[in-house]
Amino acid sequence: MDTSAGSIATVTTQLASITATDGALASFSDTDALTHAAEIEALGRLVDGLRTAAAADIADRSRTELGTGSLATQQGQRTAAGLIAFVTRVSE
Repeated sequence: MDTSAGSIATVTTQLASITATDGALASFSDTDALTHAAEIEALGRLVDGLRTAAAADIADRSRTELGTGSLATQQGQRTAAGLIAFVTRVSE
């Protein structure tokens, strides 16, 4: 696993521990609750950017002109969209 993937795995673990303490949100002041919501939204935008970059990379690696060298084909999928949907467990 490269450094970037390792960093993402670490952040994912840390975020999972934060969501496990969700009950703490009720104790926030109004100002803190609003700040918290804004910070979460900023984090979501960063994640959306990473998600988009990953999808673009997978699409490039899954180009039809690569034939059997296409990442999607190697993974048993017909298209990059199908591969991404399968790997991320979302509907196409």
